[in-house]
Amino acid sequence: EYMGIVVVLILFFNYSQLLSQLLFLVSLPSRLYPMRVSLLSSLLFSAALLCNDASAARPSTLNTPPMGWNSWNNYGCDESKINEWNIKKIGHTLVDTGLASVGYVYVNLDDCWMDKTARRGHGSNITTLTPDAKRFPSGMRHLSDYLHALGLKFGIYADCGTDTCMGYPGSIGYETVDAQTIAEWGVDYLKLDGCAADPNDMRHLYKIWSDALIANQRDIVFSCSWPAYVLESGNDPLYPESFDWTYIGEICNLWRNYDDISTGWGSIKSIMDWWAQHQETLVPAAGVGRYNDPDMLEVGNKNITPDMARTQMSVWAILSAPLIMGHDPLEMDATTLAILKNEDVIAIQKDSFGLQGKRVVSDTHRDIWIRELSDGLAVAIVNIQTDAHLESAVEWTSIGLPADFVYTVRDLWARVDLGPHTNALRVHLPPHGCAFFKLIPVTHTKDTYTVTDKLMLLRGGGSSRPSGEAGEVVAVQ
Repeated sequence: EYMGIVVVLILFFNYSQLLSQLLFLVSLPSRLYPMRVSLLSSLLFSAALLCNDASAARPSTLNTPPMGWNSWNNYGCDESKINEWNIKKIGHTLVDTGLASVGYVYVNLDDCWMDKTARRGHGSNITTLTPDAKRFPSGMRHLSDYLHALGLKFGIYADCGTDTCMGYPGSIGYETVDAQTIAEWGVDYLKLDGCAADPNDMRHLYKIWSDALIANQRDIVFSCSWPAYVLESGNDPLYPESFDWTYIGEICNLWRNYDDISTGWGSIKSIMDWWAQHQETLVPAAGVGRYNDPDMLEVGNKNITPDMARTQMSVWAILSAPLIMGHDPLEMDATTLAILKNEDVIAIQKDSFGLQGKRVVSDTHRDIWIRELSDGLAVAIVNIQTDAHLESAVEWTSIGLPADFVYTVRDLWARVDLGPHTNALRVHLPPHGCAFFKLIPVTHTKDTYTVTDKLMLLRGGGSSRPSGEAGEVVAVQ
């Protein structure tokens, strides 16, 4: 009966990833037969998600969470920095430092790029979005072409209400023409805010924008802010459990769920805690092509230590979240660059399985987050203490793994293989620090080890998400 289902799934979906997982299920040793039903259920769930993704009409076919840079966290509305010359320099910096080569390809202008006086309606002859002519004298199409010539992609900001958050012209009533203008400019990514719109109208407003973007037949990543405004309004005390995550996943590629991030540990920790509190709702909402967005990276900004930076990177990778840098790349130090360019960590974020991770342990001194991968498991151990170092042993059973399994372990921040291990990991972490590992399962028969190429899809149990900082593996047992 299992093979019959296997054949049907292969014929219907023709996805090599599902085939690989199904073959792994069939090859399980006899002592693990009782797990087959739960494993098969997991694969059927994944197949359903893939089928849904194939039929969904989103503005972009985004197969992994986007990576890039956004102007807001560091530049805010500083018009002396938001200009075409500075943006071109940032584009060159992403290429010259190798950030673009590891995936940071979107260069996104946030609020304050427009001509603030270029209002539409009330007898005005202005009909389209209008950039500030002094700061963008060559126009947006020129800037887009310039970035494309560097091998990068161009992102822009708009608001679905009457004004942007900083009081620049909004797009309500002009969605069709603005979507056409953005497509004509060669834009690849749209962040659509909602500062001057009623959250009760956003279901309709974001659908209008989604349809308008699709109509222009340009592949544009659509980043939506609707859920965050539902939270901010306080009109729905049952949010996020009551929110229609299926619907937003059909019209947007990613969406902000929670408050704006700010520089400092408190903001990063509050986002992680909120994600953990609501993970049973948020995890099913995400998948390939549709991503929860915990907001931009603070790596490299003031009040962010290297340990905090590694923690945020680790957590966001576990969450399968967008990695949108928010620092000033023109003033970046070597430590910041090394953290952002860690390809082992980026590989976790871009894992093809597309599953969002969870926090499975949380106490007064540590959080442990895990994420299922296409070929293993990612584990982040976070010291949530502000003033104390942490020495901790993490036993397999404490994170839902079989006690008798052996795993090969890779330290993702040190980028070294630690070999096969049983039972537990022991770590030493500084305040706000994180140890981040990839575990690949090893089945054992008598005295020999046979490495399997896929992790058992262990589901259920646990409750929350990851965090990260540089840590030392004191002993591996």
